[in-house]
Amino acid sequence: MSSFHAMWSLGAGLGAGSGVLTAYYKIGMPVHFTITSIIIFLVMLTVVTIPFNSEKKEKDSKDPFISIPKGALLPVALITFFASLGEGMVADWSAIFLRSVADLSNGSAAIGFTVFSVCMFAMRLMGDKIALKFGASKTARYSGLVALVGSLIVLTFKSLVPLMIGFGLIGLGIAVIIPLAFSRAGKDKEISQGAAIASIATLGYGGMLLGPLFVGLIAEATSIKTGFLLLPILAFLIFLLSKHLSIKSL
Repeated sequence: MSSFHAMWSLGAGLGAGSGVLTAYYKIGMPVHFTITSIIIFLVMLTVVTIPFNSEKKEKDSKDPFISIPKGALLPVALITFFASLGEGMVADWSAIFLRSVADLSNGSAAIGFTVFSVCMFAMRLMGDKIALKFGASKTARYSGLVALVGSLIVLTFKSLVPLMIGFGLIGLGIAVIIPLAFSRAGKDKEISQGAAIASIATLGYGGMLLGPLFVGLIAEATSIKTGFLLLPILAFLIFLLSKHLSIKSL
């Protein structure tokens, strides 16, 4: 599950990195988007030729039309929400944060999300083996601490190198949380696998959408740096709820 999610981070990192390069070499947006579209089209042509037959299962008549997390899955959904909230914040606001705090150029400001995504990608490639060795709860607990340290670095320093280290640590810390939450949902004994994963995804993708909104509201009222105070709070909440990612703890 973790290596599967790594592809999301790889795409995000490549997109942000290409933005840095095009800004540095002063390549216009139409050319940038045209080149990107051609590359994506060629890759998709390759993918659609791969033979694949999906497994079909009988629908459980007890599954609700809309899956809402409850019971033992509620804290799992919350930790997913907090992780995706943080990821959405970094994705949409890290460049603006670096522009205002570190006074970077438009092109250089995208490096923050690039580093975040690359670290996320690397950690997610290793996440499955780490979780198997140390367990889901312990992996999530230490991941929350890593994200917390990274958040504090981002809020403390104003120079480029420590800020990149901070965003990298946040990426490493958040990386495995959502895959672990989906894995935990898939093992739930109370409801079907599909309904459990769908219920977790509801808050997961909700956090991705709401995170940037929360930061924007806080930044409008105060400052972008104050808005980023949400990051260490989210990391600490992930640390507190980490035990719920283990099926043995319920």
